[in-house]
Amino acid sequence: MSLLREIPTSSVEVLLPTYQQLFAEAKRVARKIKVKETRSLCNAAIDAARSGTNGWSERFPDCDREHSRACQQQSDGIPAETIADPEMLSPYDRLVVACETALREHDVERLLDACGKYWDAFVLIRNESAESEHGECDEAAIDENTIDAEEIYQRHETFFDRIFPFLIDNGNVAEAVSLLEKNHDLGDYFHTPGFVAMLAKAGRFRLALDVAGKIPVDSDNGEFHVESLLEIAEQMYYSGDSEKAVSLFEDVLALNESVRPGYRRRYPICAVWTIQALCRCGLVDRARRIFDANRHHIIYDHIAASFAEACAKLGRLDEAFSAARHVDDPGGKIPLLLSIAEQLGNRDGLQSAAPLYRTILDAVHRRFENQPARLARELCILASSLRSLA
Repeated sequence: MSLLREIPTSSVEVLLPTYQQLFAEAKRVARKIKVKETRSLCNAAIDAARSGTNGWSERFPDCDREHSRACQQQSDGIPAETIADPEMLSPYDRLVVACETALREHDVERLLDACGKYWDAFVLIRNESAESEHGECDEAAIDENTIDAEEIYQRHETFFDRIFPFLIDNGNVAEAVSLLEKNHDLGDYFHTPGFVAMLAKAGRFRLALDVAGKIPVDSDNGEFHVESLLEIAEQMYYSGDSEKAVSLFEDVLALNESVRPGYRRRYPICAVWTIQALCRCGLVDRARRIFDANRHHIIYDHIAASFAEACAKLGRLDEAFSAARHVDDPGGKIPLLLSIAEQLGNRDGLQSAAPLYRTILDAVHRRFENQPARLARELCILASSLRSLA
């Protein structure tokens, strides 16, 4: 049953309270779910939608505390209580502490020395972990105090995200590039787009292009190459060199068929990401040309969604809605339409957005009629959106 289908477009007074009906329907759907844990999660989602994040925190305090703890470790490295007790530190952790201490004290020479030792330990642990997975390493050879390999990789990511900006800001660009190349030696290009963006923001465009050029395009890391070039193009545009920026955008687009999708994407990403970058620079007309030129492309659904989302963020709602109509996947189309409806309601009033909300609600019922947990969640999202406009 669609709750909004019979409501007249002009009857804003009738439409305003319907978010309460949506909450009630979500409750009814949640109660039909036989699995107790799933029903609890649905109820928690409903409460959270009504009262912000408090509803979730009160029902699941352990999850909330665990999330806070994880965020703390990611932002601060090793927990303070562990650092305070050297006996609790593994040899690897001691190297991390040495690096973080040098970083905190802005001691570049000591930081680089500590990073060299840390890097050797990281490579050793990584290799031991890989050999262990393939049954080629005696497990007793791995230090019992060594933390879980996955946690080491996560800490490594956070660690280098802090070191690179520090070195670049202090003018130690060559040293930063040397550390990045050690990542490249292991086939790890994850940090390269962010690193290239820092160089571009500092006006080091030639060096940024050299670093980006070291990423192999025809590998699973090809998307990092594309992402790096787009970072440079955007910074070129912001710095006032629009001609070179547009030329680089076009070079990226020419790679569209040659870049193999990496592990993060199942489809070529040049057209999609170039549209997003062009729109962020305000070059919507150029982005529209890509959108129009790819109408028969196999990933046109993704391209249309990308263009619609970018236009919506710029407040160009007519263009956003026109592009969203070309998105066939309901899972991608519904959030797009909801974003457009919210902006339309905020700009022109709820009466203008009412027909679009009815369309969205009908789509939600059709898409998730056999998935009660997801239906309850989507109804909550829609109800919260309506309430924000009411």
